[in-house]
Amino acid sequence: QIEMKNFFITLSIIGLASACSPEFTLSSSDLQQIADAAADAAADAASSSASTAATNAVNAAFNAQDAANNAANQPPATLEHEGLITGNETWAAATTHFLNDKVVVADGAVLTIEPGTVIKGRASTTPEDAAALVIARGGKIYANGTADNPIIFTSEQDNLNGNLTSEDKGLWGGVIMLGKAKISVEGDGDDLQIEGIPAEDTFGLYGGNDDTDNSGVLKYISIRHGGANIGEGNEINGFTCGGCGSGTSISNIEVYANKDDGIEMFGGTANITNAIVWHVGDDSVDTDQAYSGTIDNVVIIKNDDPNGAFNGDHGLELDGAEGAYQASNPTFHTIKNITYKGGSGEIADLRDGVRVKIQNLYAFGMGSSEDIEIDEAVGKANYDAGTIIFDDLELNDT
Repeated sequence: QIEMKNFFITLSIIGLASACSPEFTLSSSDLQQIADAAADAAADAASSSASTAATNAVNAAFNAQDAANNAANQPPATLEHEGLITGNETWAAATTHFLNDKVVVADGAVLTIEPGTVIKGRASTTPEDAAALVIARGGKIYANGTADNPIIFTSEQDNLNGNLTSEDKGLWGGVIMLGKAKISVEGDGDDLQIEGIPAEDTFGLYGGNDDTDNSGVLKYISIRHGGANIGEGNEINGFTCGGCGSGTSISNIEVYANKDDGIEMFGGTANITNAIVWHVGDDSVDTDQAYSGTIDNVVIIKNDDPNGAFNGDHGLELDGAEGAYQASNPTFHTIKNITYKGGSGEIADLRDGVRVKIQNLYAFGMGSSEDIEIDEAVGKANYDAGTIIFDDLELNDT
């Protein structure tokens, strides 16, 4: 508080002579009120300034913490994967994922892969340790790519800018999906070890009695430069589907430059919609063990390209039941809406008592030796019995 006694303030009116200037005298109580108001205003200003500074400091601290948390939560640029996935796991598109040896989605586990994710298989000097992604029986994958952001599986050598060609095959393994649907095998067992997985690895078992089994979703998937051979006659296909049930969803899948088959279906009831298989080293689409699903809208390209001459064998290699079990509903599997660009081998080879309907096939660019062939007397009997059906085929040798 400021005390002011007998203090006079003189205010001069501008433009008048000082002799004419009136004087205003304030009492000490008025002066005290003015002084108190000034002191309060100064205190308020100081308090406001301090409060603002404190608020800014707190906000800065929170912002710094948020920035630190965001940095800590950002996915890494790369991740290495190996062994069993036993829980729920998500692979982010912002990260390039590397497969070392077999990465296995175990029974009860779920792997989710974001659209646009790139997964690269590491090379191995030991054939049986070839990199592959395996969805074991009871495991699930949800790989929902999109047309603009497909999920790409390829070799670690692939820079995604065209450094590899169609001759670059077998650089890693592939994608293997296994389920609990019925299969037909020698000895009539319920399950079997999938090819491409060493016998001692029990996660390679497939088959069962649940034809509606669900192994997950593969959508807008590209699989490139795979097909490692782990032993004589034991190769990894680009995409292998063993005993997968009808609850599994597979669509918009590409296999390019695989050393062995492009797509192989071992039994089961899973359907595939929209597939392209090109420049693979063996068969483009292979079915076996009483597969009884439908493959709809498939493009097969076997002709020479400017970078190599690996044209593969059969466009379609279709095998029948190996055991007593025959799929009864339907009595045949269906492959329809097929576009085939030839160059070598055969359009289709039907073997081992297969039951199949081939519908709406257009083949062109073929060599003189390319044909559709039914092997063995049992195949011919199936044709006569109506369990091998050809419907709307157009073959053009130009």
